[in-house]
Amino acid sequence: MALRVTTLLLLLTWLTLTNAFIVPSSSPSSLRIPSTELNIVISGQDDGNTQVKVKKLTYGEESRVYRRTVYTSDDWVRHRDPDRFFRNLISLLDSGIVVQLFKEVSAVMLIAFFAVLWNAVAVDGFDDFDGARHESLLHLPRYLLLSLPSGPFNLTSSVLGLMLVFRTNTSYFRWNEARSCWGRIVNHTRNIMRMGSSWMLTESYEEDPLIRREALADLELAIWEFPRSLQRHLLRAQEDEEVFQMEVRERLAPKDAEALIAATHRPTKALFDLSNAVERLPISYIKRIEIDKSIVVLGDMAGACERILSSPVPLVYTRHTARILSLWLLLLPFSLWDPFKETWNHIGMIPCAAVIAFFFFGIEELAVQLEEPFSILPLASLTNSIDARAKDYNSFHDENALLRTNGVKPVLSMEPKPPL
Repeated sequence: MALRVTTLLLLLTWLTLTNAFIVPSSSPSSLRIPSTELNIVISGQDDGNTQVKVKKLTYGEESRVYRRTVYTSDDWVRHRDPDRFFRNLISLLDSGIVVQLFKEVSAVMLIAFFAVLWNAVAVDGFDDFDGARHESLLHLPRYLLLSLPSGPFNLTSSVLGLMLVFRTNTSYFRWNEARSCWGRIVNHTRNIMRMGSSWMLTESYEEDPLIRREALADLELAIWEFPRSLQRHLLRAQEDEEVFQMEVRERLAPKDAEALIAATHRPTKALFDLSNAVERLPISYIKRIEIDKSIVVLGDMAGACERILSSPVPLVYTRHTARILSLWLLLLPFSLWDPFKETWNHIGMIPCAAVIAFFFFGIEELAVQLEEPFSILPLASLTNSIDARAKDYNSFHDENALLRTNGVKPVLSMEPKPPL
């Protein structure tokens, strides 16, 4: 009887967890990645042949696109809503963390279930639904009882907590540094276009407006080219390569587009094109040197992004933390046998072990998700914002270019335009 009831509870818990595989209804259908997307790994062989390995992406990898959030003022109002606690609890089963941890939590639950079953059937005995006590069926000696004292777990929990805190803080620092790098990229691309469009009005020695507009158009394209190339460089080829090539061929001249696509390091090629576009501006070399200072910062930020992408948290620390956490949680159900002796056949230890495993594995999973930040940062939105602001500065130049007549370089006025 105890076996039937325990099996039923385990089945109900498993069905509850599998509800998390349902895609949230609020997710835009246009952003969903099909579950058949594959990760293709190509490796060379000693005999010269090429081995192609096809591996299906996990839910954790597929769901990273949903985490590229860009907040507005309205989003912050909802973020501070007092009902956020209840809303987050209601959507618990839609959490990507729950889905990603399904195997780990299930393993802990199975161990807890096995401990309850073994101890009841083989060693300690069990109670039926009427509360009557029955001896074990196998009558094995007491030393075969699957139980551990809780003292060692109490002593080591603080050490495990410190390791998880360090792991999480380090991963968040990497995310914050990556976002700061892209923030500086946004700012300095705006500075480049601001200086170029403004000085082309007041400092340019070229009187032909068509030549000035062509030079600014080249600068605008070069400003878009750099963050777009860096975005592609930081994301998986399966996700962005096809779109990148299509956009580059649409916006750049055929020769320039193919040169960028064929470049071994596209961000460097894009910086080279940006430097050439600045050099072609018909302004004094002093002004071009000033603009070049922002280009140097763009190169520094690209290098910082590459450093974050290529250098994970030391693997020895990551693996050691994962091993300790796994052993600690897999052995935890045995220490819950005595604390739950007041529950029917100690069955309360099964959901308790699952909840504790979800807490601890969830913290480690958050650290893993944040460690590589670029696939959860809204790089496409940042790149589009850079492109939009570059177009704005170009339009500001065109509006004020009408003031430059008869070779007179105007002083830009901050006064609003008179009504028509």
